[in-house]
Amino acid sequence: MRIAMKYNSPIASAWENFNAGEVEGYSVHIKKRDTSQLEDMCLSQPPTEQSVLADSVPVCVKSSPQFQSFSVSGADSAESVAITSSYGQGNLTLEARNGEGGYPRQGDDSIRSKHVGNTECVVITNPTKYWTNIVMHGLFQGATIVADLVATNCRKEPGPIDPSNVVNEFSHVNVIIFPFSFNGTPLP
Repeated sequence: MRIAMKYNSPIASAWENFNAGEVEGYSVHIKKRDTSQLEDMCLSQPPTEQSVLADSVPVCVKSSPQFQSFSVSGADSAESVAITSSYGQGNLTLEARNGEGGYPRQGDDSIRSKHVGNTECVVITNPTKYWTNIVMHGLFQGATIVADLVATNCRKEPGPIDPSNVVNEFSHVNVIIFPFSFNGTPLP
């Protein structure tokens, strides 16, 4: 990169010859962002107040006794979206859904990762909608999350599946109702 300053007048071009002023040359190295590792962001930054995750930028997540939600923009222009969470304490479940229908809900077709601890991985292939919505459920603190557009693998591999974190989903429920009454007390 070349920077030129000419005394008392503007410069016509970066290669102009002039008598009074200064020219400096600098080397600029542009490196591709390292998306192979996931850094523990809670060691170096406060929890994020943002609800939209930028591509390949990990953030520290607020502690939660219930859930935290995020969105990723521009998913439809990528072949895939890989979402990784890790670090901290607790046991979270990571859920993601691309497009219509909003945030993941129990029983929908969202992709879920339910492993022991906070290290979770969800990969959405061929997203067709602009927004991808993410929910982190559970009791956790000090977790880091990142969404990588065009990535087909997560930055960390989750551990074993948490058997206590597996939900049985049913297509129907049978309910039997037995009428009863208490002597002298009408039911509302």
